[in-house]
Amino acid sequence: MTNERPFARWDLWTATGFCAALSAITVVAMTATYARTGSGSPGMLTAFLCNLPMAFFFAAVPVRRAHERIKVLEERLRLLEESQATK
Repeated sequence: MTNERPFARWDLWTATGFCAALSAITVVAMTATYARTGSGSPGMLTAFLCNLPMAFFFAAVPVRRAHERIKVLEERLRLLEESQATK
């Protein structure tokens, strides 16, 4: 087909795993801070929000790779259909 490697099943789940780990770390840290001091720590929320772009990046990479692969395959299909039509 194309020269690209086929998608691994985990490629699409990387973003989900990253978001789940990030959320779990934030919840545990905020809960521990609240239990120790009696008030929440805004620093943990800042760390969570600063890592969100990575979550979007992990979600966008497989989608972009799939889009590029589809474009290549559509172009090959168009060329094949044109060559079949001229015969």
